[in-house]
Amino acid sequence: MVDWDSIDEDIKKLLTETQCSIFETAFTLFDRDKDGFIAFSDLPQMWRSVGQNPTDAQLKKIVETWDKDKKGFFDFKTFLRMCISPAFDDPMKEERLLEAFRHFDKDGTGIVTAPQLRLILSAYGEKLPEEEADELVEWAEKVRNAQGVLVSEGRLSYENLIKQLLERDPNIM
Repeated sequence: MVDWDSIDEDIKKLLTETQCSIFETAFTLFDRDKDGFIAFSDLPQMWRSVGQNPTDAQLKKIVETWDKDKKGFFDFKTFLRMCISPAFDDPMKEERLLEAFRHFDKDGTGIVTAPQLRLILSAYGEKLPEEEADELVEWAEKVRNAQGVLVSEGRLSYENLIKQLLERDPNIM
């Protein structure tokens, strides 16, 4: 079982205990000799076991990035770092963002106002400084018409907003 207290703070900010537990299960399955290390040669199958679908070129780049010293193996903490890196394509990212917005959408309309968006960004979760929250709201208002983000003056479709955010920055989470 993952000792949550032993996980680095930067990883804790980006992964939930449940995600760490899932990654630990995958790691344990591939750590056949139970020495705490997995060979990079097992990475393709392991990476696919956690929902990834990498190309050979992507796998090669992951190995080049994470095995710079050419040891040929990695430990659990390194694996967690791989899972929070841009190499990890999180298929649940959009759903988690939608769920966060739904929490504030008491009427189930799919709409958030610009002031609500600013409050969500600056007051909840990993809080953005006010100027960054303002920049994001201004950006949302700029893409609004062309991308279906603006529903009516000051009211934004958060589903379309999330799609635009993920296109703009796939590593937003």
